[in-house]
Amino acid sequence: MAAFVNRAMLGHDRMLAPRDGEPVVYIRNSRINVEKTVVYLIQQLLEQGHAPSDIFILSGSVKGLNSHVRKMENALCERGIPCHIPTVEQDKLDERVIDGKIVFSTFHSVKGRQRKFVFVVGFDHNYFLHMAHGQDPTVCPNTLYVGCTRATERLYLLEFNEYAGDRPLEFLKMSHHDMVAADFVEFRGMPQTLFYDRERDEAAAAGKLKKHYLSPTKLIKFISDPVMDEITPLVDAIFTCIPWTAGSGLPDMSRCDIPSVVQTARGYEDVSDLNGIALPSLFYDHLGGRQREVNILRELIQEAIVDMRDNEHQYLKSIVSELDASERPATPAAPISEYLYLANVYVAIQERLYFKLKQIRRNEYRWLKDEAVEGCLALLDGVLREECTLPGTVTAPGTWEAADDQVWTEEPIFIASMDEEHARLDEALCAAFAGTDLEKIRFRFSAIVDLITPTTVWEIKCTSSITIDHQLQVIIYAWLWGFTGRPPREFKILNLKTGERWVLHATRDQLQSVVVAILKGKYAKIAEKTDEEFLQDLRRKHQ
Repeated sequence: MAAFVNRAMLGHDRMLAPRDGEPVVYIRNSRINVEKTVVYLIQQLLEQGHAPSDIFILSGSVKGLNSHVRKMENALCERGIPCHIPTVEQDKLDERVIDGKIVFSTFHSVKGRQRKFVFVVGFDHNYFLHMAHGQDPTVCPNTLYVGCTRATERLYLLEFNEYAGDRPLEFLKMSHHDMVAADFVEFRGMPQTLFYDRERDEAAAAGKLKKHYLSPTKLIKFISDPVMDEITPLVDAIFTCIPWTAGSGLPDMSRCDIPSVVQTARGYEDVSDLNGIALPSLFYDHLGGRQREVNILRELIQEAIVDMRDNEHQYLKSIVSELDASERPATPAAPISEYLYLANVYVAIQERLYFKLKQIRRNEYRWLKDEAVEGCLALLDGVLREECTLPGTVTAPGTWEAADDQVWTEEPIFIASMDEEHARLDEALCAAFAGTDLEKIRFRFSAIVDLITPTTVWEIKCTSSITIDHQLQVIIYAWLWGFTGRPPREFKILNLKTGERWVLHATRDQLQSVVVAILKGKYAKIAEKTDEEFLQDLRRKHQ
C-alpha cells in the first residue's frame, strides 16, 4: 500500500512501511458491477473470519440519493450484515455506534482511524467534478491521501468506467498499463490508454449555462477552512441565543433524559435524528387534542414512498405495506414508541438507507420515557402555542386549535422547478458573480423546513448543541425565502434537548454575503498563487 501511495499518488516517498504488504486492489468497471463486486468481496472477507468492524467503505459523499455506496449499503443490510452511516456526513464517529459494523463514511470523518480493509469508492476524476470543485486535479488532495492510508492490511480502489467522460484521476503518476505491470498493484478490469477529451467539450460549452442542483444540506457539506474563517464572524453576529432560564415558564430540559445513542440487541445506534422527528410530530398531532385519522408521519411516509420506482426498494415498500395492513391508534392515543418507529421508516425512505431500520427491532423503540416526552411537549407548547393559535380559541395549555391554513409542517419552501423564484435568485447571484467563472452557472435549490407558522419559520433540533452547520442551514432557508414572494417571517431554531432558542437577525445583504461566500468557495476555480502572494495572505491572517 505504501508503494502505491508513494509512487502512484504522490510521486515521492512520504509514507513509510516496515514491510511489504498486500498489493493494492485497483478495480475498474461499470458502476453497477463495482457495487456488486464490493458486496461480493465483503462477503468473502466475512466468510474468511474477518469481522464487519474490520471494514471501512469510504467515498466523497455517502448519503446522496445518487450515491453509489447507498446501493452497497442496501445490499449488505438485506443480507443481515450490520452497517453504519453517520447521521451527518461530517460528524465524528462514535466508537459505541460503529463497534461491530461496516462503516460507510466520508474521508473527512475517518481521519485518525484505521481498519484492516478499506474500500475507496469513486477513485476517479469524478471526485474533482462533484466533490472538489475548483481544486487542481493534477495534485493529490489531502482527502484522498487520508482515505488511502486508513487500511492496515488491504486497500481496494474503485474506478468507474461506464460513461465516455469517465477517466482516471489526473494526478496519478502511473497509467493503467503501469499498474498492470507493477507488483504492488492487483489491477482488475480493462486497462485503457486513450480517454475522452472532456476538456475540449468543456471549452466548446464555455458559453452555455450549467445547472447545479442543491439543497441546504448539500451546500454546507465540507466547507473549506478559509471560507469558514470568512463567514463565522458574520454568522456569530446575526444569531442571538435565548437560553432556558428558571423564570421563563418553560420546562427545564436538563432534567429530561433524551438519549442520543441507545443500546439495542444488535449494538448501539444513534437516534438523535429519530428523536428530532418523532417529538415534533407527536406535538403537531396533539394540537388542540384533536383526533386525526392518520398521524402526520404516516401521511409523510405515504407521500415519500410514491416517488420510488416500481422496481426498487422492495424492502421499504414491504414495511409500508405492513403499516397499511395494521393501522395503529390515531393521535393522541399513539405512544411515542410508535412515532419513533415511524420516524425511522420515514428517514429510511427519504435517504434510501436500510441500516437503522434493520438494526432496531420493532419492540425496541422505548428509549423516551414519559417524563421526557411530557417535557418536550410542554416546551413546544410554551414556545409555539401562541403563534400557532387562532384568536379566541385558547383554552388550557395543550388543548388549543391550530390555524390549519397558516401552519405547515415539513413544508417545501423552494423546489428546483420554481422558475419565477429561481429567476429572481439568478439575478441576485449574477450580480454577485460578475466577472467570475460562476457567471455561467445556474443554481437550482430545493429546501424543506420543519415548521411554518404565521410569524416564524422554525427549524427544530434535538441535539446536545447547535452548531454552525445548523445555523448555516437556517441562513440558507431565510435567503431562499426572500425570493419566494411570501410574507416575511422570522427564522428561529428550537433545540428540544436544551430548551434554547436561536433567533436570526439578518439583512438580505448579510444573508447574501454568507451564501455567496459558500458558493464561491465550493464552485469557483481556485486561482494559483505565487509564493509571495501566499506569504502575504499568511501574514495578514496572523496580524
